Amino acid sequence: MNKRILVILCLVLCLCMSVAFVACDGIGGGSNNNNGGGNNGGTKPHVHVFDGDYEYDDVNHWQTCECGQKKTSVHEFTDWTIVTPATTTSEGTKKSTCFCGYEITGVIPVIVLEDTSLDLYAINDFHGKVERIAQFGMYFKQRKLDNANTLLINSGDMFQGSVASNSNYGKLLTDCMDNIGFDSFTYGNHEFDWGLDKVRELSAYAKTPFLGANIYKWDAKTREFGEFASDIAREYTIKQLPSGLKVGIIGVIGKDQITSISSNLVQDIGFKDPREIIPGLSQKLRYEEGCHVVVVSIHAPQNTLFMANSDFDIDDYADAVFCGHSHEAECDITVGGTPFLQGMSYGQMVSHVRLDVTASGEVSCNTYENIRYSSSWDSDQSIQQIVDTYAEDYEQMAAQKLGNVDSYLGNTAEMPRLACRAMAEYAVSQGYDDIVLALTNQARTNLPGGTITYGKLYESLPFDNVVYIAEVTGTNLITLARNNYFWRVSGERVVNDAKHVYKIAIIDYVLLHQNSNRVYDRAASAFESGRMEPIALTKADGSKYNYREMTRDYILKVGTINSDDYNGKNVFTNRDILTKDVTITASLSEVAPVQYCLAANFVGKYDYAA
Repeated sequence: MNKRILVILCLVLCLCMSVAFVACDGIGGGSNNNNGGGNNGGTKPHVHVFDGDYEYDDVNHWQTCECGQKKTSVHEFTDWTIVTPATTTSEGTKKSTCFCGYEITGVIPVIVLEDTSLDLYAINDFHGKVERIAQFGMYFKQRKLDNANTLLINSGDMFQGSVASNSNYGKLLTDCMDNIGFDSFTYGNHEFDWGLDKVRELSAYAKTPFLGANIYKWDAKTREFGEFASDIAREYTIKQLPSGLKVGIIGVIGKDQITSISSNLVQDIGFKDPREIIPGLSQKLRYEEGCHVVVVSIHAPQNTLFMANSDFDIDDYADAVFCGHSHEAECDITVGGTPFLQGMSYGQMVSHVRLDVTASGEVSCNTYENIRYSSSWDSDQSIQQIVDTYAEDYEQMAAQKLGNVDSYLGNTAEMPRLACRAMAEYAVSQGYDDIVLALTNQARTNLPGGTITYGKLYESLPFDNVVYIAEVTGTNLITLARNNYFWRVSGERVVNDAKHVYKIAIIDYVLLHQNSNRVYDRAASAFESGRMEPIALTKADGSKYNYREMTRDYILKVGTINSDDYNGKNVFTNRDILTKDVTITASLSEVAPVQYCLAANFVGKYDYAA
């Protein structure tokens, strides 16, 4: 019992000593407790006192206790005070002051003496439809003649989609945009398909401002955003119109559109949530730049910004929103009166909004519509001359006859399977005869029946996807095959488990696809420990050889394509029998004997034997 009492007394003594040694971490050490607590000199508690002068930056102000601890809060500004009134010819200035002494200044818009109608016209997802650009140019130039207070907006994915545009990396259509007088261009995801160097080159080349306010530097190792990517984009542009109206245009791309780009092309950039970016820029445009009207151009569908039960209210920040990406015909208006428009794709529509701005600065919208393209529109000759000049470089290539097909090849059926067959043939010819299959996602458009030209093939497969050899698990492969298209090489069944590993040929977009968290999500097992490092298939000289070029060369040699060979019902293309052993009566080269040889007029000629 005495020992037990002694132990208890020792514990009590230790507890008392620990309390006695608690000291204020204030003087000389700082404290995270603004209300004091701690101990001063080990004798009595230190109470923080914040009664000195305020210090501040452009966001916060603070007072500092003698111990070094800071008490920080955000600025609280008074109502605006006019410093210099605006006139009909010049902007005014205003200021607002926080009680800490920090002062901000703003711009008062020029006084507009009469009510003004502002016309906004927009296109989106034009995808290299060069044959219509001269007509669109005449249409837009006429609208500017009809109303000098007119702005032209482009909401992205302008260039990728045809040999006429791709062959010059978008410069043809950029020249056309500049000639027409577009006031802004917002990046779409396909602008990044040529890599960041081409993006920088094109944005520097253009007179039209390239916008992307939520495009920031990205550190793939730390998985953190850096500074705004000012080498690629501007956050906004401001237009002063003849009536005196000042209009700010903010350009953003949907956060999740990063998943629509081959991840290897955008390792150094990322897209922040537009809802985090728009409010601050809208306030800046209205109160610091003196804009009467703020427009948002976003490469994303309407629901990206206009969502039920969301704290983000676009009516607070924009007078009109032009959308893109989903190729839909969107024409809606919020309860607060903000119109949302998207005009399908490939030059099918022009989106139009008319905003009425009163002399007192009130903005309202009574007209919002999507106008159908008409083949009867006149062409602008200066733009047609631009097209004709570039055509000298690509016309012969586009017109090159590759072969014939008995019927059209669907973009979600026969066409991608044909591409897979070409990929498989080339992979086997390069010594990868141990692949199970070749796999790609859907094609862009259908390939019409009849004569196959390179121009038509280009529209169906416009992207420069590189083909890789990679290893994936059986489970992963089954999922890939169900959600994509393939051409089977091996008759051995695929076992649906994680133990069996199979070698495949696969395009980079699917192999390297990452979700919005920048994690591989489609062929994830290819990057697990123990897998072979994916190998890109190239030409003999090591240069790139994309899947469209492989398909082109396959058609060139075989001459005639039978659409039934790619209907998904035979041993090479049927998903339902992938987990079963099948008999392939001939080797791949015997099924389709091919001696690949590019036509002499194609740059980068490459010969190989199947």
